[in-house]
Amino acid sequence: MKKQAKHLLLTGLMALALAACAAQSTKPSLTITKPANNATVKGPKVLIEVQSNNFTLTPAGPDIKDGEGHLHFFVDTPATSVAVGAPIPSDQPAVYVHAGKDPLASRELELSKGTHTITVVMGNAAHFRLAQPEPASITIVVE
Repeated sequence: MKKQAKHLLLTGLMALALAACAAQSTKPSLTITKPANNATVKGPKVLIEVQSNNFTLTPAGPDIKDGEGHLHFFVDTPATSVAVGAPIPSDQPAVYVHAGKDPLASRELELSKGTHTITVVMGNAAHFRLAQPEPASITIVVE
């Protein structure tokens, strides 16, 4: 009886662990893949590449759908500068770089020499900031 109870306990724990992993893997996320955080890069043009997981990158347009949107690159500006649900400004192209057309997962940014923080924020098809996936940031030094 003790062996059977131990087996049932282990089986239950394994099921809980698998369920937790499955729940985490379906959460939308953004990762800046290039350049690496704290990298020193040649400028003035710097390519920023992003990977989106469990979220579909689509061009900007009139069709707003759950689980779809496009990237916005905030240059030296925190994600909190635009509230969730608010429009991402289009009148400051050096600060808020919209990626609503190809290439959807990258942008070449023109950056001055020095230290810069790039934050990637997801917006829906109409450029309104989304809560998920959460923003991703890196800090780089441009030579």
